[in-house]
Amino acid sequence: MLVSGEWFNEIDIIDFLLIEKKITSMNVKNRSYLCMSDMNLDYIQIGGYTDRFTVEVRIYSSCDTFTHYKADTSLIDAVDNEFVLIGGQNVTVRKTQVLQSKIAIALFHSFFNGEKLSNIVYWKNMTDMFI
Repeated sequence: MLVSGEWFNEIDIIDFLLIEKKITSMNVKNRSYLCMSDMNLDYIQIGGYTDRFTVEVRIYSSCDTFTHYKADTSLIDAVDNEFVLIGGQNVTVRKTQVLQSKIAIALFHSFFNGEKLSNIVYWKNMTDMFI
């Protein structure tokens, strides 16, 4: 797996503990974004810090066709929005899309082990935002 972040260059990871360490070291200043990709270029990305994260996954079905998902703790679309600070910018997400670090780490662990869309959260398809 390749991992890159706002505060370090891309590196090849074979031990998940290093990814967990990077996620737990994320903070509001210059350490608020991380991405991990596999050999197929599918990726999982995280933004935020402490216990205010948002996680997305992109899965390619061909070189120019993909499905993009955002992790959500509810099947019901939340009406309330919140902000997650990523790269110095407030990013608006639904309240149910703000994740604690333990959930975010578990999602990365599942992806690392080949389960791209872990069943510990719901995945909202947001592909239309990118087309």
